[in-house]
Amino acid sequence: MITEYDYFLYVGVIAAVILLVWISLNLLLSEKDGSGNERTPKIRIRIRYKKQPSKADEALSFLAENYIDRYLQTGFLERRKGIYVSYDTQQKLRRIINHYNVEGVTISHYADRIIREHLIMYEKEIEELLRQRTEDPL
Repeated sequence: MITEYDYFLYVGVIAAVILLVWISLNLLLSEKDGSGNERTPKIRIRIRYKKQPSKADEALSFLAENYIDRYLQTGFLERRKGIYVSYDTQQKLRRIINHYNVEGVTISHYADRIIREHLIMYEKEIEELLRQRTEDPL
């Protein structure tokens, strides 16, 4: 025969089990940051709908592939020298390289290709500026 004390015992055991499960879940799901404070990670759910690529998406894809082929290529930099860029520029270059994750491409390779194309593109203007500077004495 079950007495009312048995009911209290069962309720207490069930409450203890629920409490232990809750504590263990919180310990598993919580993380500690560098200062020792606990923070609970945010759970994000993304739902992606499959859509047909538009002409604009195809054009952007072509431009991205062209960009990779043009600038993000490995190669041997002969007779290289160091140059300095601002910290922000260096971080942007690193972010681009890490995003595309092309094996063997460094910031130096990427910057070298950009600078070479700039010099080729503005070769006439640069030569004209140099000619003006060297012909006119100060």
